[in-house]
Amino acid sequence: MDLSYEETMRRIVQREEEYAKKGLKRSLCREVTYPYDVDIYKGEGKIIIVPLITSAGWYSTEMAWHRIINETYNSIHIGDTIIEALNYIKSRWVDVRYRKEREEDSFITKATSCKSYKAFNKKYLLCGVIFDKDGKIIISSTEKLDGNKGYGGNDEGLVYLNINNSPEEIGNAVINCFKMMEEAEENKKTGKKKRTSVIETLSDDKISFELPDLNRYEDEQDFHSAEIYQGYSFSYQSADEPAARFYFSIAPELDNELNKDAVLNAFEEEYEEPSEFKFEKLTDSFYEYYADIISDNYRKIAYLRRMDENELFSCELIIETKALRAATVSKVIKDFTHMAESCKII
Repeated sequence: MDLSYEETMRRIVQREEEYAKKGLKRSLCREVTYPYDVDIYKGEGKIIIVPLITSAGWYSTEMAWHRIINETYNSIHIGDTIIEALNYIKSRWVDVRYRKEREEDSFITKATSCKSYKAFNKKYLLCGVIFDKDGKIIISSTEKLDGNKGYGGNDEGLVYLNINNSPEEIGNAVINCFKMMEEAEENKKTGKKKRTSVIETLSDDKISFELPDLNRYEDEQDFHSAEIYQGYSFSYQSADEPAARFYFSIAPELDNELNKDAVLNAFEEEYEEPSEFKFEKLTDSFYEYYADIISDNYRKIAYLRRMDENELFSCELIIETKALRAATVSKVIKDFTHMAESCKII
């Protein structure tokens, strides 16, 4: 139910008069206040975006307006719809619907198969979007309360953005937020706990990532330098030298150039002429580009992202392919890919 401004003000005056007759002096809220909140739910193969509005009683309540997105991976659509929801809040006035009216407007009954809030909480994850008057946006995850009784706050993996960020960046932050919660839900079921670490870049960003299995990979202390933040190596049995290394760095070999030719030339100068080369722009990822280079003796995989004008951040894997069995090469690539794709700014 979408009440007009005139009806809203009429109900506010009426309620204040009713309080006055009871000897109570109550001043109800007449303007929507910051921060603006948008709840984003994921479940049953879709995302539901629901803006919240200030009520006359000074608390927040869900609006009747909501949007359903069936493409849960479409970052641009998600980001555009979040901005649409924030603009909708800005265009409206305080909420004075009666309780029955709010229940009739509930998106749970209109947009899901759930017959109760408990059933809804069991099926859906919640990601929160907070927008303040200074233009800052916070994307935050939540945790399900015991017994499917609601959602609790969670400070892990907060993402700070700005209203000037692109819809794609906002949408990707939400997608990654849900990915983190889905992993947490899975780990909760299996009793498995993620082990994470954090690196701080030259651009003053903090990036968390899931550690590789340190029973299998060795933390390379020699990697810790001005150019390499963190690195790990893999040695096959009793070999003197590691057959594979993966690490986070500022990609000095690229000389701050993020393009196909720079990546290819750097490999040729360091190793040898490649026989296969793949360079792709990524979507719905922490990184912007992916490179996979294969030569007679080496294979290099790199995930690349420009942090600012002075820093090109790279997560790289280099394998001496002839030193390892094909099955081992596949395992190392899988472990490296998991580490790379777990990255997020905190």
